[in-house]
Amino acid sequence: MPLAALAGIALLGHLFPAPVGTVLLTAAFTCGPLLLALRACRRLRDQLAQAEARVRLLDRLVHSDPLTHLHNRRALEQDLDRAVREDAGCWLAVIDVDGLKQINDTLGHAAGDDLLRRFACGFAGAVGPWGRAYRLSGDEFALLTRGEPMAEQVVAEVTREVRQVYREARASVGTARWQAGESGDAWLSRADRAMYRQKQDREVFAVPVRG
Repeated sequence: MPLAALAGIALLGHLFPAPVGTVLLTAAFTCGPLLLALRACRRLRDQLAQAEARVRLLDRLVHSDPLTHLHNRRALEQDLDRAVREDAGCWLAVIDVDGLKQINDTLGHAAGDDLLRRFACGFAGAVGPWGRAYRLSGDEFALLTRGEPMAEQVVAEVTREVRQVYREARASVGTARWQAGESGDAWLSRADRAMYRQKQDREVFAVPVRG
């Protein structure tokens, strides 16, 4: 027990009559360790709360894209594995944004970043609570949605909005619904191939291809 606490307990014995002093001394010796334990528990609780906050922050950093604040490829891979296990009847769309290099070369990289943020914001807002939007790499995005396929319409609408600012912007999209027995990686590859087929088949934004 700290010296200050011991001195305070000794003072109680001098200030009060014997019976009262005895009761107070007993209470002090009995409650003192309990108070110290409570303080230690409070410190431990605060430390645990701080540690949990750091873990949540680290998880967000590991699973999110720093430029667009969308989920990243790592998050998509985990979500695909979960969707496969749950057989949730999800649709996956892989999207490739065209025009980024031209905008970077003519307007600068700040404009290119703005282009990507506009697509990202549009995708995230459009899928809402029915799905998730991801940035996979430089100009490649993905959407994972439940129920009826909606990615084709989402990409068309978002592209129209972005083209009001950047006329060079285009987007290609391929969609694929999970098939029984298919792994998450195979599912992603099938949607990716559908996107590249659509990209090769068009010169302007056209009807997307399904895998």
